[in-house]
Amino acid sequence: RVRSSAASDVYKRQLGYLPVGMRNCVSRHLEYTYQDWCIGRLAEHLGQEDVAREYFESSKKVWNLWREDIACFAPKNADGQWLDPFDPTKFHAPLIHEDPYFYEGTGRQWEYNVQHDLAGLIARHGGNEAFVRHLDEFFDQGQYHSKETMLHVPYLYIYAGRPDKTAERVRESLKRYFHPTRDGLYDNEDMGCQSAWYMCSTMGLYPMMGQDLYLLSTPVFRRTEVALGKSGESLVIEAPEAGPENPYVIAATLNGRPLHRAWIRHREIANGAVIHVALGNQPSKWGTTELPPSPMSKQY
Repeated sequence: RVRSSAASDVYKRQLGYLPVGMRNCVSRHLEYTYQDWCIGRLAEHLGQEDVAREYFESSKKVWNLWREDIACFAPKNADGQWLDPFDPTKFHAPLIHEDPYFYEGTGRQWEYNVQHDLAGLIARHGGNEAFVRHLDEFFDQGQYHSKETMLHVPYLYIYAGRPDKTAERVRESLKRYFHPTRDGLYDNEDMGCQSAWYMCSTMGLYPMMGQDLYLLSTPVFRRTEVALGKSGESLVIEAPEAGPENPYVIAATLNGRPLHRAWIRHREIANGAVIHVALGNQPSKWGTTELPPSPMSKQY
């Protein structure tokens, strides 16, 4: 949501979070902190080091609304006390867009919007294996929906070393939420986000919003070619074994060189590239060791 001057003042200079009483206080807090990281990253790119340091530091406020006892982001009063009782699995208003704490979602559904410190989120859930179990529970209990604020969640298994789980959840979502009918999209198109998710997921190349990072998964097509602007160059994604019987990436190359990670940088494909993936019907060790960078936890 767009910041008001009053909300910005409370967030940046007074409390370090948006308190109960400000509409959608927790989800806006999550958005503000990621916006701060993105501003810092842009300032860094422009050589404005002082501005970058200020906004990188401000982005750390994300954890000011992390509540350890329920392992979730939660609303806090202006006096610093947590709102009690609070159930992160439920809405707190008759209409979801009127929820006082989270915009069109529950605490559990918004929990994964800490894109600048996913390593920190994983650590707070007890490490990679525990985080995978947490994600499994989230999906298996039907808490995931094909909705703007959650579209990236199937890809977060990659941050915990389980690209095979991403492949499974993406395939499930493609089948469940997208159909060639007049009502074939599960949720509001939201400026193209549903169609973009479908396009990127069928290509097997998903962008992490606000970063120069793409997460790799199983292509649906045997060959995809993307024209890169007016450069005359193309990005080609080859998957000769593509099909419902081969849902897992077992090996990959980038421009003929072995690629052992399930992620790439924009600069690696911006001037044209060929990504070749070998697919199989069983998970492999591919993509399980060299994990995507998490900006606040290691050099980005």
